[in-house]
Amino acid sequence: MTLKAGEPLELRYAVALCDGEVKPARIEQLYRRWITCFSTDK
Repeated sequence: MTLKAGEPLELRYAVALCDGEVKPARIEQLYRRWITCFSTDK
């Protein structure tokens, strides 16, 4: 990736807080929900 001077850089991140042990399927579910929030297909 090359970012030229004056070009914007957009970063997105998320944090999921869970109480106790979390199964991989739940992590995947949360991730999928998060990425659909920023889908460019809308």
